[in-house]
Amino acid sequence: MKLNRVVPNSDSPGLLLLDRFLRPLYANEEAVSILCYPKSTRRNKRLGHFLVHRIDSLLSKRDGYLSSKFSKEFASGKRHYQVRVFKLKPRLRNNLVPTLAVLLKRKHPASLDLLQIGQEFRLTQRETKALGLLMQGYTTKQIARRMEISPNTAKSFLRSVRFKAETSNRSGILAKVMQAFGLCEGLEPTK
Repeated sequence: MKLNRVVPNSDSPGLLLLDRFLRPLYANEEAVSILCYPKSTRRNKRLGHFLVHRIDSLLSKRDGYLSSKFSKEFASGKRHYQVRVFKLKPRLRNNLVPTLAVLLKRKHPASLDLLQIGQEFRLTQRETKALGLLMQGYTTKQIARRMEISPNTAKSFLRSVRFKAETSNRSGILAKVMQAFGLCEGLEPTK
């Protein structure tokens, strides 16, 4: 692996493919930048060895096995990342096939916990999902596609969210969420 840069310069997620011994078979530039920050990879001849130790420190094992629903957060410099691990089904029988995919996704400090929002407004799990997609800027049709439901069902979820948040439109929902969590002082939600 040869890389010229180290500084993570985008919000693109890092991706690693690991063998069954947690050794990297593939790491994209973002993953290497995130894991190596602030060290230089240019002169590091033992980059693979360094990555093995860094990955091992991030992934916790229970009884010698990695949990299939593993999720953890860690800091790299001033940025915070969420680590998600996915088990892959090997199609070949040799030891060099990837058995785990590791996704390193940046967490933004202003991002809200959707579960906390859902509890605050007494939303169902599906309403919370629809609200999360709305907060990311998706349209009703896009929300329906992402949730694999009809546009009318998506509208129904959003209507229910508006009712529970006591607002009459989408911008009112967003303003109410921001106000409830102290993200904007003095912003009045529309009724």
